[in-house]
Order: sequence, then C-alpha cells, then structure tokens
Amino acid sequence: GRGYRVADLPVLSGLGSALLSFGAGTALSEIVGWLALMWAVVMLFVGPQWIRNDLRSDFAHFALLRSYPIPGRSVVAAEAAGSATVLTLMQLALLLLAYLAFLGNETMELTLTERTLGLVAAVVYLPAISFLSMLIQNAGAILFPTWIRPGPERAGGVEALGQNMLLIIAHVGIITVLMSVPFVAATGIQVLLHPALAG
Repeated sequence: GRGYRVADLPVLSGLGSALLSFGAGTALSEIVGWLALMWAVVMLFVGPQWIRNDLRSDFAHFALLRSYPIPGRSVVAAEAAGSATVLTLMQLALLLLAYLAFLGNETMELTLTERTLGLVAAVVYLPAISFLSMLIQNAGAILFPTWIRPGPERAGGVEALGQNMLLIIAHVGIITVLMSVPFVAATGIQVLLHPALAG
C-alpha cells in the first residue's frame, strides 16, 4: 500500500458534503462519525508507517541529499514536515467529518461546545504531534537503515507485517515517553497554580 495522499482528501470532503445534504444526527451519519473518529485515532499509531513521503521514500537518493549544501538537520526537518503535513491534514479531515456527523446528536456526553473545543485543540496540537512522530520515523531510518525499504512502497508478507508491528510498538513507546514530559510539566504547573487561581 502506498498509504494516504493529499489527493485522497476530496473523498472525505465529499462524505462531509453528503452528511450535510442528508442531515446530521441520522443513524447513517452517526455510523460515519464513529468510523471517522476511530480512524482518526488509528492514524495516530499507524499513520506514521503509512505516510512515507520523507527520507524513507528518498533513501535510495541518500547520497544525493547529503551532497546538497544544506545542513543535515534542515533536510531531516523538511522531510519530516512533508509527511507530518499530510498526516495532520488526514487526521483533521477525519475529525471534522466526525464533528459534522455528530452535529445533530444531543444524547452524547460531550456537549457541542466541548466537541468544538476538542476540534480546536486538535488543530493546535496535532501538527506538533505529527511532526514529532515523523521525526521519530526519519531518525529510525537514519539509525537503522537496514530496517527501511527504499521507496514509497511498503514491503508485504508475514515478515514485513511482524516488522511493522515492532516498529509501531517502538514508535508508540517512544512518543508516549516524549509526550509524557510536557504532560507531567503541565500537570505540575496546574497543581502549583490551582490555589492562586481558585482564590
């Protein structure tokens, strides 16, 4: 599989238009909404493996990239940013589709205001999370080049499936540790400032 591309986004746009045409809050729209929300979550874990328009695709031309008069960190950052942009757009499109699908749902625990705030938070935080995910993937390509198949296509077969599972597990573990640092820091600041804010 080649994974997702920006060209696939019109498909989600068409689904969103169909939801608005048939009316949000119907059984069909809720099914689409839950599916879109599920895939948005799945993309957090497997999206970095599917989207490969970065060093993993350009690995066959690694010598050429090194010959450019550009700092290595800039090349890696630019390559990671390309994949992160595609991943973020796909995730936001799925979340927007889910948001539209649940517009007419008044039985959900989250109110419309809370869902709107969640969507805004995703717009703010997902680009950074996606970029961090792609930096991990590209760092892995540099440190462990024998595990990377050059080109945009992913290897198939049982062996490749097991390898991809190991990479996904390692990726989830690394990004969890990295994301826990700001989370713990933010929690600590909230605990320290809570008495002052409550007063």
